[in-house]
Amino acid sequence: MNKQTKITLFLICMQTSLFATKETKLFEKVTSTQTEEINSCISILSKRENSVRICPLMNPKQIQKFINQATKTKSSSLWIQRNNAHQVVAFALCDHSQNNQKSSSTHIHAVAVDPEQKRQGFGKQLMLNLLANLKKLSPSITLTVEYNNEAAKKLYEKVGFISSPNKDKTFIAYSYGRKQIQKNPSAK
Repeated sequence: MNKQTKITLFLICMQTSLFATKETKLFEKVTSTQTEEINSCISILSKRENSVRICPLMNPKQIQKFINQATKTKSSSLWIQRNNAHQVVAFALCDHSQNNQKSSSTHIHAVAVDPEQKRQGFGKQLMLNLLANLKKLSPSITLTVEYNNEAAKKLYEKVGFISSPNKDKTFIAYSYGRKQIQKNPSAK
């Protein structure tokens, strides 16, 4: 390789590195500076016919407020899942609490998939990625779902959540973590 070729290759490499954009992750925790991602989550929320279903205990305005606040505190988090075109297609809102020095818990308040992206595996992908990250933070992970939301119940059970006995026929509580381990007969 002659000197001219080396200089040309060097300049091409430098130009490529100068204009290379930050690699976009398909799954990540959102920070308060990622306004585009936050707005994408709010957009998903507004596309849904019945937004209350994604979070049984909050109305749509409360969820939107929680989305905006979740990126600004340590006790809450917003996680997103992108498709291969790097569009936000699903999100989850979580709340973390420290019960004492040795115990902490996480409650997943909302899980939503863009209605135009349903039945493509993004909900499952989001939940598997979310659980992989949350298990590092908390031994106990819970969520609630509307009693008649069969698709969500099926998904949560498929990824390892166990329903808790509940007399209320409006919501079902699910647990992941300690309670799941306790039900495993080989774990002592």
